[in-house]
Amino acid sequence: MNITPPRDGTDAMAFHLSLDEEGTLTGMLTTAHKGYNAIPERRGANPDNGGSLWQKRLSKRYPEAQVLSAKSGNLRELEAMYFDTLEIRIPNAAQVSGDHIYLPPVLYSEFDENIFKLKERLYPVDIPYPFVEQVAFNLTLPDGYEIESMPLMVNKGIPSGGANYFFGATPKSDGKVQLSASLNISKQKFQPADYADLKALFDLMIQKKEELVVIRKKD
Repeated sequence: MNITPPRDGTDAMAFHLSLDEEGTLTGMLTTAHKGYNAIPERRGANPDNGGSLWQKRLSKRYPEAQVLSAKSGNLRELEAMYFDTLEIRIPNAAQVSGDHIYLPPVLYSEFDENIFKLKERLYPVDIPYPFVEQVAFNLTLPDGYEIESMPLMVNKGIPSGGANYFFGATPKSDGKVQLSASLNISKQKFQPADYADLKALFDLMIQKKEELVVIRKKD
């Protein structure tokens, strides 16, 4: 008997944060999860609506991060999209040096490193189910600061299809910046010939996460 998994799993995260001159970010994080991706979120929601789960996640990268409040929706409605709304504060999220502030463009991802470690692979790559990870970062700059440089946009897929990564950064005229990244894996099986392309795609994703948004004080 063939068991068909959900069409996909989705993790979507939207950060709406303000940056101060000390490198601290404050604001809201809203998340939405569906399919298999919603299972760990629902399991981690108790007893504080996902606050402890996100505290642990953010603290792995930012030890001083704080989840100030949290609430969740559709906890019991298993066919509906589960979501979190969290108020967060992240001291030392950015590095401050003189008149410049250096900030990573992607604050959180399930993929902190390339999951493809081998130089080559002789067997197919099996993905449990198709999935999408989307991260949006809406940033408000400190008063008197402007963008000096940002990572370049990329939109890269593998030649055989089924895997794509996108990153984009757009400065706004009102002291705001919009950054977004998405990883879309739409196939469940990749052949050994695809392995090098998959590995390179994940290398690119990790590279973009490590590039910096450079912010400077206006003259």
